[in-house]
Amino acid sequence: MKRNIAITLSICLLSLGLASCGDKTEKVDMLSKTVEDLASGVKISGRIDETAKFLNGRGGSVTGETAQTRYDFEYVFENRDTNGFERKLYGFEGDGTRYNLVNEVLIEGQDGLAYYNELGYENKIIDVPAEASNGDDVNFGYFCDNPFRYLSRNDFTKIDNNTYNLERKKASFIASKLFSTVDVIFDEVIKTAKFYFEDSKLVSIVFEPKQIETYDTFGLDNRYFLLDAKATIQVSDIGTATITRQSVRPHYEEHDALNVAFDEIEDNYTLDVVYNFKIDNQPDSVHYKFYYTKNGVFWDCGGDDVATTADLLIRYNNNGTIVPYGYDEANDKFTTAAASDFSSLFNAPKEVFVPVVSDVAAEVFDFNKNTNEYHVNPALQSFIGIECFIPSCVAEQYLNGYGTDCVVTINENHLNQITVSYYRRDSFSDRSGEYILTYSNVGTTSLPYSFS
Repeated sequence: MKRNIAITLSICLLSLGLASCGDKTEKVDMLSKTVEDLASGVKISGRIDETAKFLNGRGGSVTGETAQTRYDFEYVFENRDTNGFERKLYGFEGDGTRYNLVNEVLIEGQDGLAYYNELGYENKIIDVPAEASNGDDVNFGYFCDNPFRYLSRNDFTKIDNNTYNLERKKASFIASKLFSTVDVIFDEVIKTAKFYFEDSKLVSIVFEPKQIETYDTFGLDNRYFLLDAKATIQVSDIGTATITRQSVRPHYEEHDALNVAFDEIEDNYTLDVVYNFKIDNQPDSVHYKFYYTKNGVFWDCGGDDVATTADLLIRYNNNGTIVPYGYDEANDKFTTAAASDFSSLFNAPKEVFVPVVSDVAAEVFDFNKNTNEYHVNPALQSFIGIECFIPSCVAEQYLNGYGTDCVVTINENHLNQITVSYYRRDSFSDRSGEYILTYSNVGTTSLPYSFS
């Protein structure tokens, strides 16, 4: 790197003595410095616009029907003392409403793997290993590296004094690294990649992939269409971009009461769970009740205090595992023999049924004086509900990471209610809803049935 700087300085000094070559040298220096600085970090933001033109079958004529898709994005690459990557990706509903698809900050560990930089529910900064869809570790250099680091001044062709075109092979490499997770068209050959400068600074980039013919794999009829796309990028913080690292939340006086309320939800309380949800705008609801004691828990699956074969009585072992008891309807009691349908739970960890409410730090919540509610810090809202408050046995685990809010209310330093909201949209369905958790009988709960 020092050698490159020295070369650049030499060119600058040389340009002072060669007035006749001033304009050409100035432009070369502008591009060279930009390429060099991009390798240290950059922030990019913008939008991807796609147009699908439907066809009369594979290779057929255009029908005239079209569909528009838009994505917004914000990426930050930091490549100086440490390597970091921050990505925000947004999709749009048909009515123009923007929704979050991805919001993540990753750093490179000493082992070369990618780690999420997160604020934990105990108000501690934690580095969580990133995991690929197949369960493998994520190599930071492959998945999160700054693709602009691989640019060379010789990769560019001058169009005018403020515009340069990037050669196709390198353009295809960068576009694929940036946007292939958004759409496969960015894995194709890039038709044009123009870099625009103002006042000797790179301010924007436009990628236009080559048009492809493809089909809707999620549609009922696998309709073929021609797909065009365009990525319009605004560029800033070249050489100085820094990812948003999490920081420990400060303690305020209003956190004292919430800490007391969390601390008492440990091993004796009653939890009422109402789960209201919509799938593709079709509403539904389920109700559960849990009786927690020091020795075990009773799961009333219907929340109606009427024992059925769907209910479960759990005894805790001394080693932190559990023994399930099922309902023997003929004898009106719970026995291990009647728990054959729950055989997978024998010696399962206690955490399957027991939330970790008392371990949560009040500081990760912000107090709203107008409503007397505590709202979880945005850094934790996507996962804290399922990880800490909702019993794992009734939590929709695939919604972990899709929480939109977590609101806590207390009454005279006692936990009253927690509401966990979420929203998930994918290629198959829209799913939204909330878990309403109500706490009662803290310290006085007893099991309604005995172990037989």
